[in-house]
Parts: sequence; structure tokens; C-alpha cells
Amino acid sequence: MPGRRIEIHHHIDPPAYAAWLASQGVRPAGGRELPAWSDDDALAVMDTHDVATTVGSGSTPGVHLHLGLLGSPTALPSPVAFARPGHVLFGADWPYAPLSWFTTLLDAYAALDADGHAAVDRRNAEVLFPGLANEEIA
Repeated sequence: MPGRRIEIHHHIDPPAYAAWLASQGVRPAGGRELPAWSDDDALAVMDTHDVATTVGSGSTPGVHLHLGLLGSPTALPSPVAFARPGHVLFGADWPYAPLSWFTTLLDAYAALDADGHAAVDRRNAEVLFPGLANEEIA
């Protein structure tokens, strides 16, 4: 059953890629090792948190803001107030941050009405990536 969200900032770091980075002397920002990643884990996290589609990301889209790592009640108001309408997108930075932490806080964010939540969860991404607008939503 497909989910309702489109996550536009999904890190894809398969073990072979992480090993290659290490062999080239590339170290993750902040000195942290890359988190473990697998396609099975990614699909399970998507199913658990109502995510239909992810867009692999190596950088943040320039004129749109994703909400990864900004899910706290003190941080979330800033991107919502700063960005132009339609330019705030669901993005959670998994596996660098637990998706459950972010989705729980976002779902409870009362400053967005139902239409605002629908826009962040999916509709704004459908405008940016029109091909995703044809997916069925359960």
C-alpha cells in the first residue's frame, strides 16, 4: 500500500559506496561514520512512516526547503515562515536522523492546517516533480 508522503531528501549510502568513500580518504562531515544503509531498511522505514516515494539526494534543492532535521517545535516555524508558499517539502535526512522523530513532530505541528500538512507531505513535491503526481495514494 503506497504512502502519502514524498520525501525529497533521502540519503542513499550503500555499503559499497561507503567503502569507496573511505578508500578515497573521504570522511563524513562532523567526523561521524556513515550510518548503515540497505534497500530493505530504507523500504521498511518508508512503509512505517507513510512514505510513498523518496528522491535520492546528495544536496539540498536550491530554491526549495526540505524539513530534514528541522522537526522540533522551535526549529520548524523558521522554514515555514521563510520559504515562499509551495516551497517547503517533506525531507527527513534518514538514515542520519530517525524518521520517527521527524514525522511525529511534523504530524503534531498545529501551525499547519490540514491543507498545509498535505502540501508539505506531498503536493509541493508533486509540483516540483510532476511525474510523481500520478501515483495512487491509498
